[in-house]
Amino acid sequence: MGRIPQSFPDLAEAIRLDPANAAAYAARSAAYVAGKDYDRAIADANEAIRLDPKDALAYLNRGAARAEKSEYLQSIADSTRAIELDPNRTLAYLNRASVYALQGMLANSLRDCDKAIEIAPKSAKAFSMRAKVRDQLGDFDKVIADCDTGIRLGCTDPEIYFLRARSRRIRGAVAPAIADYTTAIGLNPKFLLAYFNRGSIFFETGDYDKAIADFTQVLTIDPKFRDALVLRGSAYAKQGETARAEADFAEAKKLGFRPK
Repeated sequence: MGRIPQSFPDLAEAIRLDPANAAAYAARSAAYVAGKDYDRAIADANEAIRLDPKDALAYLNRGAARAEKSEYLQSIADSTRAIELDPNRTLAYLNRASVYALQGMLANSLRDCDKAIEIAPKSAKAFSMRAKVRDQLGDFDKVIADCDTGIRLGCTDPEIYFLRARSRRIRGAVAPAIADYTTAIGLNPKFLLAYFNRGSIFFETGDYDKAIADFTQVLTIDPKFRDALVLRGSAYAKQGETARAEADFAEAKKLGFRPK
């Protein structure tokens, strides 16, 4: 069959030259998934499967696209079929784990993460995914451990720093939590919840200037974030800036805030 090209125009040309090239359809399906064109990804995966019912990549891609379209049961079925055809395909386990987590099936999700790590013990993505599942399970010490490993393996997803920060804060490690939120923000300057959570720590520790700065960033991103208005107003009040505090509380009341 020859080498399957990776660029989209080359894949289109490969299909034009050989319309029965299932691998080219599967590869183009992956390109569509990466480009977030999920309907075309599914169409190409369907054609690849029609031409070669044992093409694991096609099932993997179709499962990923279906997950993005909230077709969760079909996505799980496709990932399961990809695993049946290629039991060492790490991404199929991680895709299925992600969907299981969305469905609240955390034990199944954790089991898939464990299997992915067994197959690929140096997969930063696998440790990051397992950290997300363990976060939902409230197993914060293991969240920290998985985040540590994922970061050591090169993960630069701001979410992994956010997860570790939250777990560290719960465990009372305030300074390391702040450092992780700061890293997450550096990786994604519009990470609203990282600003909010860091601001909340600053508020709790009495660093009101920094708290106000973080809550202001939150409100720049989302002017209707009620809790940021309330806490910024509270920080202003702690500093004796009554007019600013009352203005924030007034805006928060418009959004449903009711002082106790």
